[in-house]
Amino acid sequence: MCPEEKKTIMAKVTTKNLAQALQKVQSLNIKDKELICDEIYKEQPNLLASVLVQKKLGNSLQDVDVLLNILIVLHLALDEAGIILSKVTEDEQEHQLKLLKNTILFSEGLSDNLVKSSVNQYVSNYKEPILLSYVIDTMQAAGFFEKTDENSKYLTQAGLNLVACIANVT
Repeated sequence: MCPEEKKTIMAKVTTKNLAQALQKVQSLNIKDKELICDEIYKEQPNLLASVLVQKKLGNSLQDVDVLLNILIVLHLALDEAGIILSKVTEDEQEHQLKLLKNTILFSEGLSDNLVKSSVNQYVSNYKEPILLSYVIDTMQAAGFFEKTDENSKYLTQAGLNLVACIANVT
């Protein structure tokens, strides 16, 4: 879909949109992924930068690749849904990161049942729950949540912040 054909209204990404994006990604070679990253750089340079900076924060290229693939899938899913985002600014990224931090801090010290209830409420009220579920599942499969080194927290923050920015930017 060319940019002129995209809808400018913020619509929800469907499971079909995500499935089509995942199917496209599986058929891509390195050169195709480079071209998509060039598109992302033009449309959302700050989101791409938040992924690429992870290597400088001490994370492995393999982990950066997981985040990069997440960003590519999110980009393609938005494209499939015909969604055009405003450019995500560094200020918006910082704002979404603060909201994420406050959400996590809210659940500290709660019982397991209340934490589960809080997470369920958060996810059920999320603007793009399908994308959030995809990002969480992908990061979990990559072992992000089991990592204990200090810099690995940035991987999780970056992944969750990608989807938060996408869900909340107008």
